Amino acid sequence: MSTELPPTPPCLAWNRRIPNPFGYQPSLPAGIIFSVIFLGVLVTHSYQVYHFRKLWLITFVLGTLGELSGWVSRIASHSCPYSVQSFEAQLASLIMGKSHKIELDDFPI
Repeated sequence: MSTELPPTPPCLAWNRRIPNPFGYQPSLPAGIIFSVIFLGVLVTHSYQVYHFRKLWLITFVLGTLGELSGWVSRIASHSCPYSVQSFEAQLASLIMGKSHKIELDDFPI
């Protein structure tokens, strides 16, 4: 069995018989809910950086920005589930967004 996907146009309508990079159609409600949550977290952390003048909190802002961009890419992937670029964008954003938080966890304050 080959792991290579058949060539398809990026914005082809979802069809269960045609494999896509996700293996399923990304959920639109989950994407919207998590985007709103991370937008709220981004605003909160940005306010804390400004109000408390703690520059080390910028790592949380950057991490949340990565998470937000990943979930927004996932919303876009709902309508274009065969787009490899959209899949790679959300995958990279969601993975690298967490690296800022993990980096801060290892740093003693």
